[in-house]
Amino acid sequence: MEDSPYKLKVIVLWLMLLIGMILHFNYHVSGIFYGIDVKRPNASGTVPAMAQLLKTIFYHLPMIFIVALLYFRQKWFRLSMLIISLPYTISHIMHVWGEFKKA
Repeated sequence: MEDSPYKLKVIVLWLMLLIGMILHFNYHVSGIFYGIDVKRPNASGTVPAMAQLLKTIFYHLPMIFIVALLYFRQKWFRLSMLIISLPYTISHIMHVWGEFKKA
């Protein structure tokens, strides 16, 4: 069973995405440690369903992809991972662009 030389690279890229998301979250809530109010205006104290969905999409699914990459070697799976990575890439680029426009 020979592994693809790109499998490790793809797994590392997905891990970088996860670490980036964790750091992104920590960056946004780091103001709590310095006494800055990070509460959203009109917050009700409940987490919206859309926030839970986004957490699942950007935190949990990549972890599943990483585990699946360790076990699946078929060409269809590698192609599906490429296709799935495109919306992730686009969403991250749009988010970074939005952050730069705010600054």
